[in-house]
This record gives sequence, structure tokens and C-alpha cells, in this order.
Amino acid sequence: MRITRITALAAGALLWASLAPLAAQEAAQGEAKGFSFRVDQFVLSYMNSDTDTNSAKFSEYRDLEDGVTGMLRLSGESADGERYLDFNADNIAYDDARYTFGYGVVGRYSFDVDYNLIVHNFGNDARMLFNRTGGGRYEIADATQTALQNAATANRSLLTFAFLNNLLAPYIANATRVDVGLQRDRLRVRADLGKMAAFNWGVEYFREERDGTRPFGATFGFNNITELPEPIDYTTQDTEVSGEWNGEKAGLRFGYRMSTFKNGIPTVYWDNPFRITNSTDASAYQAPGTSSVAGAAIGFADLAPDNKSDQLFLTGRAKFGTWFLNGSAATVTMKQDDALLPYTLNNSIVGINFNGSTFDPTNAANLPARNADNKVDVTNLTAQAGTDIGENFDLTFRYRYYDYDNTSKRIEFPGYVRYHGVWEDIARVNVPYSYTRDDI
Repeated sequence: MRITRITALAAGALLWASLAPLAAQEAAQGEAKGFSFRVDQFVLSYMNSDTDTNSAKFSEYRDLEDGVTGMLRLSGESADGERYLDFNADNIAYDDARYTFGYGVVGRYSFDVDYNLIVHNFGNDARMLFNRTGGGRYEIADATQTALQNAATANRSLLTFAFLNNLLAPYIANATRVDVGLQRDRLRVRADLGKMAAFNWGVEYFREERDGTRPFGATFGFNNITELPEPIDYTTQDTEVSGEWNGEKAGLRFGYRMSTFKNGIPTVYWDNPFRITNSTDASAYQAPGTSSVAGAAIGFADLAPDNKSDQLFLTGRAKFGTWFLNGSAATVTMKQDDALLPYTLNNSIVGINFNGSTFDPTNAANLPARNADNKVDVTNLTAQAGTDIGENFDLTFRYRYYDYDNTSKRIEFPGYVRYHGVWEDIARVNVPYSYTRDDI
């Protein structure tokens, strides 16, 4: 890897020349305002990168595209030194840029904004038979599926790794090329009021949008494993409102925090390279192989569910003579109620109930429950007290209480579909668990 940077420090002087009249005008408006700006640094760069490999490792967390970027440091201060302003920008206009802004009055209030772009490149020029046709859908051309299914069926006794590898080789050679990577855009906004007062308050908002793809294992059985780019479209939001009291020998911090997660692509679907029609038999989970060439035409998997958490928290400290006391309390409620997917999309499979009756496993209405209906309540208490005993010893008592109360419903399934290919008449049940710990 070779990176060339052409940097123009002189551009800083040009910017200062353009801002100087503004600063002079600000000062001329009187000492009542008296706010002056200063450009600490301004750099323009042209970046050119050249590499002898397609590996994404060197640029895993960086944007090294050819182009113009820059860096800026701008600050401002009132004549009395009470008000301040800071603006910083790094890697301007690039996918790994960062912009921060701060304004406030010393000891009274502050307002801060941080916009941080984070790149995560997993790999470049990956080849895959699939085409992403929308959202979480990956498709293979029908002609390709038909040809591979016919070849596997006609040569069942010859289905070894070498045979299948040679069968796929010409398709892979002309397959779609994709780059696998994520882009995270993080915004954090915080306001603090009464920073040096006995009582102070804070409000913070955080939002992250994560888009792109990452490696994901998709399979139709032991002999038919495919790695796909998992489509990512996440939105995470956190909001916190907190208050704080500081006394000479005691203090408290308390507040409320809410977090939400939304997944814009809740399910991924992918075609089976070796099946264009659905079929099943007892060994379909080993297809394609000498034991079976059956299986589903389409596979699917549920991705991260939407969820929400609410938290109330309290921390405190106090001092009594030579003794100190610290403690914290928090209660958290976490919920998720994602819709459950059907057992399979393979319509050649017949489901079997506990009583022996049959049903269509491709219809979600035949599930024992339609939604996850998950809820967990967590209570966490800590306390610590201690004192000094002479010059060389101290005495400390610690206590922790942790209660994990899972009130999610228990769901019993009469069976499951193994690798989208065959119904297994083996009951399954989810087991929500709860526990409590006391540590002294």
C-alpha cells in the first residue's frame, strides 16, 4: 500500500484572510459582545492511494479513496473569557470524517455536538452467484438454478466435493463482484445546565445509523453452505435525562435512559443454487450428495429484532467522619415482540402436530405463537462502605444484589424443519430463565 498526500497549508492563510473581516466586524460592535474567532489550523489535502492487493485489511477502518479532503480547527472566545466556541473537522467530505462543535458559558451551561462517521470494510471484490434484488432478498438466475439442479440430479452417484467444485467453477468465474462493508453514522448531542451549581441537569441524545453488509453464513445443509453479505439497516437511538446534586460531604446522580433499536431489514432470503423447485426426503439436509438431491428452493433467516429498553438509575456518595458510603440502584425493562417466521418456505414439507395431525408449515398462522412477546426486568443494587484503620489498614464492606426476571412466554413447538429440507418430529421449547444473586 502506498499513500500520497499533497497538503496545502497555505489554504489556512486564505481562510483566515476571509474570516479576519468578520472578526473585526464582531469586535467593532462593542465590548458587550466582544466575541473573536481564531483559525488554529486549516489544511487541504489531496490523497491518492495505490495497493498491490485487493485485501481490505489495511483500510478496514479508513476511507482511502482518491480525492480532496481537509482538516479545520476553529475556536472563539468572548472578551471576558466566559463564553467559548470550538469547531473541529477531520477528514472532511470522507466516509470516516468527524465533526465536533461546542459552545457554552464557563460554569453555567454547555452545548456539544459530535458527528462521527465510521467505516468498517470487511472485504473487496467478493464473488457470489446471487444478485441482491431488494432489501434482504438474494436471487440466482432461474437458468443457473435449473442447470445446477439438473446436473446434480443426473449425476447423483458422482456428487463429491471435487465434482460440485468443478460444476460451480464457471459460474463463480463470471459471478457478481461485491465489496462487503459497513458505514456507521453517529450523532451525539448533549446539553448541560448549571455545571458548577449544587444542582445541575443534563440531556443527551445519541443516534447511530448503520448501513451496508457483513459476512453471514447461509446454509441448506452440511453440503450446501453459502456465505452471503448480510444486509444491514440499523437505527439505534438513546436518550438520557439526568440530574445531579453535589454537596460538601454527599452527592446524588439520578436519571432516566431510553434506548430503541430498529432493523429496516428484519429477514434475509436466499435462493438454493442446486434447487429451483421444492422437494423433501429424510436426508435432504445432506443435499446435494449421494444420499439426497432434495431441498428447498429458497432459504430464509430472521435477523436482529426491533427492541426497546427503559432504565431508571440512581448513584450516590456520602462521608460520615472517617467512614464513606457509595451506592447505586438501577431498574431496566427490556422488550421485544418480533413477529415469528413460519417453520419453512418449502411447500413440499408437511408439519406434524403433537396429536399427530398435519399442517402447512409455510403458514405462520400454524405456529403455536405469532410473536415473540419477550420481556425482561432487571434490578441491580450495589453498596460499599468503609473506613481507614490506622495508617496501613482499611475496612470495606461490599454488597451487590442482581435480579434477572424474565417474564417472556414459554412456547412449545411440535417439531422443526432441519436446514429448510426435512420436517423433524422432535419437539422444541424455548426456556425463559430468571435468577437472583446476592453477593456480600
